[in-house]
Amino acid sequence: MRYDTRTILSLHGELVTQSNRYAIINKEEGSYDLFITNVIDSDAGTYICQINSEPMKNLVIFLKVVKPPTIDEELTSDSLIITEGQTALLNCSASGDPTPKIYWRRQNANQMIRGLNKVEHSVLVLKSVQKKDAGNYLCIAKNAYPPAVSHTVKLFVHYKPRVTLAHSTNFQTGETEILCAIDAFPEVSKHGLMVGDEYVKPSHRKRFGKMELKAKVKVYKTTRVVCHGQNYLDEVSTTIFISGVSIPDPDSITKTFDYSDDEEEDENYNTSTSSNLETINDHGNYYNLNAPTSQNPPSTPNTRKTSEQRKRKRDRRKNHHLFSSTSFTSQSIGYAYQIFLVGILLYLHL
Repeated sequence: MRYDTRTILSLHGELVTQSNRYAIINKEEGSYDLFITNVIDSDAGTYICQINSEPMKNLVIFLKVVKPPTIDEELTSDSLIITEGQTALLNCSASGDPTPKIYWRRQNANQMIRGLNKVEHSVLVLKSVQKKDAGNYLCIAKNAYPPAVSHTVKLFVHYKPRVTLAHSTNFQTGETEILCAIDAFPEVSKHGLMVGDEYVKPSHRKRFGKMELKAKVKVYKTTRVVCHGQNYLDEVSTTIFISGVSIPDPDSITKTFDYSDDEEEDENYNTSTSSNLETINDHGNYYNLNAPTSQNPPSTPNTRKTSEQRKRKRDRRKNHHLFSSTSFTSQSIGYAYQIFLVGILLYLHL
């Protein structure tokens, strides 16, 4: 019988209650067991097995109903959206008997909660939430009676755009590739890339949750590059300066000429001129001044270049190689003077 409710369940081994969750099993003569199926909380209490003898004997049994933990969905957070810098409160409620313990951990086991593998509390408090705090959190309820249960709470962190700029230059083609990465949540609604004073139309794609803008340009001087992105929180821009690829000024190019052919020509000129100038030794030991004109020393062939040719050559050589006509003239006069003196001596001797 139920002591607390004074309800008789069986008499002389026969059930008298109308509930089909109870059963009496006669194991042997004078031995009876009460079975209760689909136990509920209200089954907990004091039961008495009474033997009507003289004196009367009673066996008192206390039934405690235990329950594994369950998550109370109505009192537990499902998701939370918060702005970076604010404080997040994640709630988890569970019931069970005995009262279950509740602890939190990240769904990704490689991630931690502010340096901790788990936090034991029904409310998880995250102060000054950052982007890295976003993700899935597991609320786990556990008591001495399995199974333990868990519930996933999603935390979304909104933050203003983070803009980074990078560039690389191909000096063979003269092209500079500009890469702008915009990281924001929610995603940016506006973005742009400006080179100098003009906007360019970049290619764009989403990669690892970021917006990437890419453009190839040619710049020839130091140029400012600005990339910006905007969501509902703020508009953020980043600026860099890139050095252009220099193009040489034609007037500043130093031209180099090869004068080796001209020098060789000068050597040939000097050689031919010297070989055509006759000396005293070319006419023996004396010279007849009365000889016919045909016997006079042959005239020096006019193999010198004209002044116009020399001027053009001097201009071309840029004063690196000058032909000395003065030395040639002095040499010719010296030869003629020697011949004249020899002639006077021969005449006086005769």
